[in-house]
Amino acid sequence: MARRMRATVGKSAGKPCRSSEAAIRTSAAAIVVGVSVDMARASSPMRLLAIKSATSASTASASNMGIAEATLWCLPSPSVSRKGHEFGQSVPPTSIKATSSAFGTAPIIASMLRWLTAGESHGPQLTVIIEGMPAGLEISEEDLRRDLARRQGGHGRGGRQKIETDTAKIVSGVRGGVTIGSPITLVLENKDHANWTTQMTAAKEGYEPKPVTRLRPGHADLAGALKYGHTDIRNVLERSSARETATRVAAGGIARKLLAHYGIEILSFTQSIGSVDIGYEGCNPETVTTEEIEASPVRCPDPGASTQMVTEIDHVAELGDTIGGTFRVIARGVPPGLGSYVSWDRKLEQGRTRSVLAVAGEQAS
Repeated sequence: MARRMRATVGKSAGKPCRSSEAAIRTSAAAIVVGVSVDMARASSPMRLLAIKSATSASTASASNMGIAEATLWCLPSPSVSRKGHEFGQSVPPTSIKATSSAFGTAPIIASMLRWLTAGESHGPQLTVIIEGMPAGLEISEEDLRRDLARRQGGHGRGGRQKIETDTAKIVSGVRGGVTIGSPITLVLENKDHANWTTQMTAAKEGYEPKPVTRLRPGHADLAGALKYGHTDIRNVLERSSARETATRVAAGGIARKLLAHYGIEILSFTQSIGSVDIGYEGCNPETVTTEEIEASPVRCPDPGASTQMVTEIDHVAELGDTIGGTFRVIARGVPPGLGSYVSWDRKLEQGRTRSVLAVAGEQAS
């Protein structure tokens, strides 16, 4: 799921206002500045547009600092609205109530969610912080449980999934089941940490490492060891582990909840595993349902192909090998005009591709 989420905010464009002459006095001298300012206030008092100024200065003695008769901005007019992308800016909405009921209906500005993850595979916990979520969105730990359980399911999953039962605990940014506008922090406990306390403790006392020195081909082991100067490869593999993706799934659950508020639905399914491929036309993205997808142990909506995929996985498992595949993500109810063709880093495709390929094991084709 792309980290770039866009919403619209009402009541955020202001009427033009004009400041009078401002006299700015310092302890050394007074500088009198004549300012003529025409401005349209965007979504923040600090965002001033179309500023025109003419200044003249003179000095006079003074012993205090002050600003006289200056009005640098005025409150926005609810009747005036502008589209944020016209100004090339990205200002988060302040609340769900202030946000338009659907994309594309009045107003304003695109918002990007930012998120940061922390934690090691066998450390005590994983943590993710999500910033930019507007206030007023109903969210609960139960909302996130479905996606976390989905990550752990599926035929052919590794043994670690039998140990962990992931639950994201909300520890900040939500009160009474509603977001309050501050960063949201989610914590996921690593149950397997109980078996790794001496190797993964942060303290010097009781630390008994068992260094890993054998590099694994195709992993981050060699690059990480060279970059950070590690002689114990565990310092690399603990963070580069796919266990970290549990935090991304939790953050994606928050984003999914926000998108659902605007009638946007996100689904995904398996298109191929090994030589079994239903093809691009094998599933109708307009009509496929979550129930059809989840009924399959490999999340393929084609029952016949699903059975063949299970057989393929079992066969390579007996050989001690692995097998690849492809999946598709469907977004329904998305309004036109998201992203931007103006700059590469604001393109929707760019953000979406970066998020997907950042997952361990993913490859572009």
